[in-house]
Amino acid sequence: MDIKRLEMLTLGNGVFELNEKSGKQGTPGADLGQILNLERELSVLEQSIADAKGELEHLQAELLHTRQEEEEAKALAKSILEETEKKEEALREKRNELEGQCADLSVKSKQMTDDLDIKSKELLGKSAQLEDIKRQGDLIRRGRKHRFVFTAVMIFLLGVMFFGYVGSRAKVADLNEDVTEWKNLCQSTATEKADALAKLSEMRGYAGSAMVRVNRVYNADEEGRKISDDLKASEMRYLHYDFDLLFLEDVAAGTVIYVDLYYPDGSLKHSSSSPPGHTTSYDVYESCNVSRGWGNASKSIYTAGLYRMDLVYEDRIICSKKIEISD
Repeated sequence: MDIKRLEMLTLGNGVFELNEKSGKQGTPGADLGQILNLERELSVLEQSIADAKGELEHLQAELLHTRQEEEEAKALAKSILEETEKKEEALREKRNELEGQCADLSVKSKQMTDDLDIKSKELLGKSAQLEDIKRQGDLIRRGRKHRFVFTAVMIFLLGVMFFGYVGSRAKVADLNEDVTEWKNLCQSTATEKADALAKLSEMRGYAGSAMVRVNRVYNADEEGRKISDDLKASEMRYLHYDFDLLFLEDVAAGTVIYVDLYYPDGSLKHSSSSPPGHTTSYDVYESCNVSRGWGNASKSIYTAGLYRMDLVYEDRIICSKKIEISD
């Protein structure tokens, strides 16, 4: 059997076999280099797919957590509103009850006043009778018995008049004290109701139809990766913020959230791409998490000082946060 010597020659992307004995070129063989490259690329793609799956699972977990927090926030806001409405209803019932009691006291006071007028008229009648008795006594003053009877009757009538007057005055005084006490109670209840309504109005004004929770503000690179939580003017690249937005009501399509950033001198950060009167804006369709930033990738554009970031929804500031950048 003849022994053949083969030599591999690379021409472009093909490999050819050369038979030294025959001097003829054989059929192209498999490119081992390309196969190895393809195997390496396949391994890299498999690793990328695994990493993408892991990242997708992580994002799904974060989305589930965010939705749970959203449900908790909605439940908390709903319970606060329900509790406030219950307190308002209790105060309304208490006010109605007190108003009814005040009306009853007014009726009783009027009745007591009428009784007092009647008793006064009766006392006047008794005074007239006393005058008649006095005149009759003058006629029979000569007799001792008549004088004694006259004196006794006078003393009796005077006692009746005195004690009747004192008793009536005491009842009127007690009634006036009761009326004053109920009036004070009604006024105190009205004050408590006004305070409760003011607190309810303040709470509703704060919550509105959207709520914001600022999670963190930090120094980040152009891709949004955190550089540091310390905000130093010389090291700043992008002033990055992260906040959760919660709508208490269903929002219509195309709802806009505006973000305003004010420099330490009070001026608004604004560029040619900014919406009128604002720094930037975002279209949102539901409760979500927002993460954005402003800055420059190669140098700091921030000076040391106290900045302010406002989030505006439906022409109202729903969140305002002060941000301090140190030297």
